[in-house]
Amino acid sequence: MRSGEAGRKAGRAQRGASVKPKPRNPPKSARCRHSVAADSDTNVAILKRERDEALEQQRATSEVLRAISDVPTDASSILAAIAQSVARLLEVTDAEINMLIDGNLLRSVAKVGRSPNWPLGTTRVCTEHLNPGVAVMESA
Repeated sequence: MRSGEAGRKAGRAQRGASVKPKPRNPPKSARCRHSVAADSDTNVAILKRERDEALEQQRATSEVLRAISDVPTDASSILAAIAQSVARLLEVTDAEINMLIDGNLLRSVAKVGRSPNWPLGTTRVCTEHLNPGVAVMESA
């Protein structure tokens, strides 16, 4: 080995020994993988829930339209289909549709469930103490 070559090898060895390589950070995709995956799972769950709600609303609309097309002159069957769809959409066992008549009377015109409070056809005075009465009075 020539002396110049030996010196260069010694110099490289000394430089390599004194200079330590800088630790490298992992790429961003590797660093953020957990939080991105969690965000992605959350977004997927939200989208699935929204899709399911939209499909349920479409199903309810379809049922009401089917009731209307089957017997377009029978309001009671149409209102019963609407009450049934409302109960299913709201995930409740009882649903009622009341009609405002004579300015201050509510008549139960459609019903789903076993609630004994307002049998079908019952008429009551619409007051601010009845929850349905408040809604009717505010919207009129």
